Amino acid sequence: MKPLSPVDQLFLWLEKRQQPMHVGGLQLFSFPEGAGPKYIT
Repeated sequence: MKPLSPVDQLFLWLEKRQQPMHVGGLQLFSFPEGAGPKYIT
């Protein structure tokens, strides 16, 4: 993972509940082939 640029750091620092800058993330996961019903537990 590469470090954030100064501009990206500034956007994160300025992010507030009252003034959202729409910083977010999305992670997609999938089960490996052949995973049984108890793979996660």
